[in-house]
Amino acid sequence: MSKQVVVEMKNITKVFAGNKSIDNVTIHMNEGEVIGLVGENGAGKSTLMKMLNGVYPPTEGEIYVRGQKMEFKNTRMAHEAGINMIYQELSVFPDFNAVQNIFIGGELSGDKKGMLSKLDEKTMYEETEKLFREELGISVDLLTPVRNLSLAERQMIEIGRCIHSKAAVIVMDEPTEPLEKAEQEQLFRIIRKLRDNNQTIVYISHQLGQLKEISDRIYILRDGKLITEMNAEETTVEDIITHMIGGKAENQYPEKNQNLGEPILELKNLGHGKDYRNVSFSLRKGEIVGLAGLNGSGKSEVIRTIYGAMTPTSGEIYKDGQKVEIKSPIDALQKRIGFVGAERKIDGLFLDQSVEWNLTIPSLYKLNPKNLELGKARETTEKYIKDLNIKTPSAEFGIGELSGGNQQKVLVARWLFFDPDIILFEEPTRGIDVKAKAEIYKFLNDLCKQGKAIIIMSSESPELMGICNRILVMFDGQIVAELDGDNTSEEEIAYYTVQETGGKKYEKQ
Repeated sequence: MSKQVVVEMKNITKVFAGNKSIDNVTIHMNEGEVIGLVGENGAGKSTLMKMLNGVYPPTEGEIYVRGQKMEFKNTRMAHEAGINMIYQELSVFPDFNAVQNIFIGGELSGDKKGMLSKLDEKTMYEETEKLFREELGISVDLLTPVRNLSLAERQMIEIGRCIHSKAAVIVMDEPTEPLEKAEQEQLFRIIRKLRDNNQTIVYISHQLGQLKEISDRIYILRDGKLITEMNAEETTVEDIITHMIGGKAENQYPEKNQNLGEPILELKNLGHGKDYRNVSFSLRKGEIVGLAGLNGSGKSEVIRTIYGAMTPTSGEIYKDGQKVEIKSPIDALQKRIGFVGAERKIDGLFLDQSVEWNLTIPSLYKLNPKNLELGKARETTEKYIKDLNIKTPSAEFGIGELSGGNQQKVLVARWLFFDPDIILFEEPTRGIDVKAKAEIYKFLNDLCKQGKAIIIMSSESPELMGICNRILVMFDGQIVAELDGDNTSEEEIAYYTVQETGGKKYEKQ
């Protein structure tokens, strides 16, 4: 029995600033299936789905929902037609709690009708609690402002809001990036349950193994064009990569820099309340040190303390052998420490500004302060656009219109131009395709060869092993293991992330 077609997107084209972001793409979605959507950064995946969700109108082409032609002028119209989307960059309201985020725009009220009727907060809380317990299978503080929750918890609230909408089609754009392995597996169980309920899932991801595992069919885009449609069971990850990039993938990880210099950064018994305690380690010139651990282990708080976003309650920080006080990001910049956060749209980007503005903003001191050398800024921006293969129509193009991977490249270029001594990265390749990852790894390695030092917080163990000289594993606010990046395994890293070992060493099974 053939499945009913829920959505058809026919001959869709989208033009931005004279450039075709989507070029004559036709796809369809059946009820009760999971559709994988893949492509390099800038291939047009998110743009195509944003047209389905009413964010952009197509320049050309037509959208049909259950055979009826639709013209979505906004996201509300798409939601009313049964289409919802979980964006790569989260759209939760940070000052609202989980209950308020779940019911935003669909609040329950008491017997009285109208805008001034009293909200039925008790029923909304009970329904949210049931949603998280039975559908999501996780526990979250439902009444605390979302800004105080972890990135993974915020992601699950976004997913919960979409599930609560009972949408016929749910688009998930990089949904597993902030999630740990157990949370990812729970999300897959949720997706399969939704599919079994005849809902349709469009799954966008650069985690190709996961995508192949969860998908029924896969569409591959390249440079805005539909390259092929594949049956997930009948293809391989290698086949997907070949179609994505138009050739075979090269080795992702460059040879690590072994020419390490003197310690440039030292943490001595650093602590911050209940977040972490007694954290001590050093970072040498030319070295990449990785921080591993589950969400809540303290790894992110350590990174942010070094950058001055948090002030330590105990311990000391030394740079170049001298004790320093870093009480704000301005202090960190003055100490030549750069930071790229996991949520680039919150922690790094100025979305209303251009690529050039975002790339050069920390380095204005390099330009003439009395008469900003705009020509030099443009020349520098265009150089990094070329060097990092940033897909943008021009240096003046709005950075908010770029794909997530190309936005991340701009942030990397920002610090290359600033020329810091130390760069701190949270999830440096989140939402980035396999080719772009290799490009960023190469640039990080080149920085190390120049004597720069890097700390990387990542939830991807293969990434840590592939680029880090050493890996520090945190559990319950403490460093519980220091591992050699060349002589460890995913299993050993996982062993230390989930338990207090009491000094017990990992033994290979």
